Amino acid sequence: MLVRNIASSDTLKTIKYEDGTIYQGNTIMDKTNIIRHGYGKFFDKTKTYHGEFNNNLKEGSGKEYTDKYSYTGEYKENKFHGNGIYENKETNIIFTGPFFNGLRHGDGFEFHKRTNTSYEVSYNMGISNSIVPFFEVYKNGKARISANKYNDKIIGPCKMFFDTGEVLYKGSYENGFKKGELNYFGFNLNGIFDKKEPIKSKYDEAGIYEFRGLVQMNFGYFLNFIAPYNYFLQSINSNDAIYLDGKFKITIKYDNDNDDSDGESLIMLEFQLIKIAAKLINSKNNLTIIYEQLVDTKNINIDYLYKCCHMPSIYKVSICNNLVTGTHKHDNIYKGSFNNKMQYNGEGKLYRISGGVETLMYEGEFKNNIYHGHGTNWIIDDNGSIVKQYEGNWIDNYHSGQGIEYYLNGQIKYEGNYLDHIPSGEGTLYDDGGNIIFSGSFEEGAPTIQSV
Repeated sequence: MLVRNIASSDTLKTIKYEDGTIYQGNTIMDKTNIIRHGYGKFFDKTKTYHGEFNNNLKEGSGKEYTDKYSYTGEYKENKFHGNGIYENKETNIIFTGPFFNGLRHGDGFEFHKRTNTSYEVSYNMGISNSIVPFFEVYKNGKARISANKYNDKIIGPCKMFFDTGEVLYKGSYENGFKKGELNYFGFNLNGIFDKKEPIKSKYDEAGIYEFRGLVQMNFGYFLNFIAPYNYFLQSINSNDAIYLDGKFKITIKYDNDNDDSDGESLIMLEFQLIKIAAKLINSKNNLTIIYEQLVDTKNINIDYLYKCCHMPSIYKVSICNNLVTGTHKHDNIYKGSFNNKMQYNGEGKLYRISGGVETLMYEGEFKNNIYHGHGTNWIIDDNGSIVKQYEGNWIDNYHSGQGIEYYLNGQIKYEGNYLDHIPSGEGTLYDDGGNIIFSGSFEEGAPTIQSV
């Protein structure tokens, strides 16, 4: 370090060095070198020291302070050594006790200015051997974490808070959430948080977790997870509570981890359902949902009772790879595929319920709750027997296209083309004994007779 200039008085010298640092105090000469020795003050861009020097080194009693800390006590060879008082201005914790080679070492006391609490503490070369209170605050002075630390790690019970003072989390904490209860803007999570992957952040709890336990949320938010298969659930009060029990993937991060703003970081939480059982409460509608997210498929099983009128409407459906299948029971029972509005759509069967007995009435294709495509329907005759009535193509609940109509005795009545339930085009008409009555062209249900 080169001396730039020296100013002297009867008792003190002021020395300005090439690197911009300044010394004011006692000196001695060693041949051609000026040595800081005795009492003096030393200044650089970030640090100020007032105290004793010995052969250019801080040694003896002194005081040092920066924007981040202050120290008053004994020095040896430029390091804290002996008894001293160290205040961390970021945590507002003051340690009073012995130091060795620059590190806290031995038994002492710590005082937390924000909580006005003090406690005994023991250090071994800078590492605490004691369980000590830990308290961290937001810039507005509100608590962020209230916990205990051991070996500079948070252990045991822990509470975390929003900057409003409301409790965010209570439970155990080790490099992030472990086991406890988290409350987040209408969500309540109670279970085990297993961090699988950290996220770059100044806060340890940021990361990607696998959560196992119970989640409570309002039903309106839950619908986001099973969209677009939620049309028939829209009638449920979106503020009703729903409990989800199972496994979730949760990402916990802060909104300004990646920017340079001085604003307070706000916690953000993202959900992904993996495997859950959900149950709606506080509603006239009973709803149970089993949800499983696999690597390539998504399975949702829904049991839903909607008390809309004298006859309850009951759905039991499964959603897998965007295909909805299951049953709907109202006046009749439907078993088959649904569209995203929970209308009968695709392959299905429709049963009539009479005296608790299910009787198959139609099997085939549906479109928006009506017969559409290829299908077969049955009727009940006067004797109570189930007989086939029609097999073929349907359009909007009507026989349209190629089809076969039957007598009650099972014989074919008509085979050919239909238009809106009426024979139209080429076809063959039979009597109930199977004999051909007419084969040819039909128009509005009547044979077309060619004139001679």
